Amino acid sequence: MRMEMEWEQVVPELPGIVLLSHGSAALGILESVRLIYPEQPNLAALSLDMGDDTEEFYRELEKLYQAFHGNCIFFVDFNGGTPCNQLRIFQIRNKVQVFGALGFSIPMVLSAIDSRRDGLSPEEIAGHAIKDGHEGIQGLCMENVQCCEED
Repeated sequence: MRMEMEWEQVVPELPGIVLLSHGSAALGILESVRLIYPEQPNLAALSLDMGDDTEEFYRELEKLYQAFHGNCIFFVDFNGGTPCNQLRIFQIRNKVQVFGALGFSIPMVLSAIDSRRDGLSPEEIAGHAIKDGHEGIQGLCMENVQCCEED
């Protein structure tokens, strides 16, 4: 299990963004996002690797939720996997409502970062991120693209 979080940069009034995944997907997205938006507070990734203890994953998830005082948005790699199931168990045990998305991409996380600057609720931020994620999926045809011309 791997977790990436800048604990000293937690800003209490700013919603946290938590990425949960199998393997290094969450960590990779976090690394990519930090290239675009360096030094973003309240941004974390938690990954579950082969052979990791699910109860330990749960405890780390709980720490992240508490660090953001329950004011956070979750992005989970896919529905029905262990990270998603642990988040659901957490929700049921603690009788809390969580907001976010099942499935995520860099445009979705960037949208969440931009939306939280507007003072939106976690539910509203998740809605914007999902919408922007849908719009961010487009077909690509390189034969007519001239963006990479040499000067």
